[in-house]
Amino acid sequence: MTTSQYSSTWPRPTVEERTWRSDLTAYPKPPRVERDPYLYAITIPPEIAGAQLLLPGPTTALLEQASQAVTNLNRSAGAGHYELVAGPLLRSEAVASSKIEGLRASHRALAEAREVPGVAKANAVAILNNVRAMEKAIDLAQQGPLTIDTIRDVHGCLAAGTSLEPHAGRLRDQQNWIGPSNHGPYNALYVPPPAQLVERLLDDLVRFAGRTDIPAIVQAGIVHAQFEAIHPFVDGNGRVGRTLIHAVLRRRGLSSRVVPISTVLASRREEYFSALAQFQRDGEVVAWTDHFTVATAAAARHAEDLGVEITELVEDWRARIGRRHADAATGDLLPALVQHPVISAATAAQRIGVTGQSSRRILGDLEQAGVVRQITAGRRNRVWAVDEVFDLLDRFEHTVAAGGDGTLTRPA
Repeated sequence: MTTSQYSSTWPRPTVEERTWRSDLTAYPKPPRVERDPYLYAITIPPEIAGAQLLLPGPTTALLEQASQAVTNLNRSAGAGHYELVAGPLLRSEAVASSKIEGLRASHRALAEAREVPGVAKANAVAILNNVRAMEKAIDLAQQGPLTIDTIRDVHGCLAAGTSLEPHAGRLRDQQNWIGPSNHGPYNALYVPPPAQLVERLLDDLVRFAGRTDIPAIVQAGIVHAQFEAIHPFVDGNGRVGRTLIHAVLRRRGLSSRVVPISTVLASRREEYFSALAQFQRDGEVVAWTDHFTVATAAAARHAEDLGVEITELVEDWRARIGRRHADAATGDLLPALVQHPVISAATAAQRIGVTGQSSRRILGDLEQAGVVRQITAGRRNRVWAVDEVFDLLDRFEHTVAAGGDGTLTRPA
């Protein structure tokens, strides 16, 4: 049986041709070429809750490699590496998922926005929301099965305090599309199902997500791809859909933390969109599963390397501060610097349970040791940055983008 024959066992979407009539009373008016009625193709995804899934031998082999890579990553967590890297990986995943949708902000801007909200720009706020949406999706996955309400809650978290907030958690009641026009599906790349089918298709999707007879990585990839095909919200579908990957993996017990799959997908954005489009338009489940599984394996290997690098960095900090400042409170703060690479005295005090005066002293000692750098002027409301964490995360993303699979190297 060929790959295409394996895909043929999976239910296919239905494509219907319809006529679009633009609203000529709208302001601004649609371009002249869109004012006359025109034909467009709408795609109705199949229901998959009980679909039969057959995977060819090469795909099964890829799956075994990816599962082993995730298992190795979980073992590194047991060795103490992953607790340090959990926060940075979650943020990297949110940054990458947002980048896929054209929202960009550096890790530094994100950390500054979290510590000093008053300086946050719109993109940083949106990406911070994506971090919180991923946290919520994972938390809810540990409490029970995926539901439509879970998905709505995650979308609400993503939309809070942004231009999307009026639509927070609301399934769309209008037709949407992926394409160049703001007025209609003219030359659209993809037109998802009509609004009246959304809730039924989502119900089918969450029933598929509740199955246990499908490998977790394959299930996570299909849940993401099918969600994108349904496109149930006015906006934010891509980011919500990628949080569902981690909800499924956590629910199935495969990964104990976030595997930075979006970081890999973002590094091969056009290939990602092409494989996703094959699934959405043609039901090519094997091609999509192959792409997603390879990305998962790469993400797990890169995450394991990053965990080791961060652990070595923290040990290097311990050596730098030396015996003179090696009290318990200072040692306790070092791991927190990885989670808060922009940190105030108040946050430091809260993290390690000391007074504000003690935290300022500790941060001053760490500044003398070259671990942190004050980024505010004066002595009031001081904030420090941990430049080496940002440098390491930037190199991590560069290594992923370059397709490398070796351990990151920190400059001497």
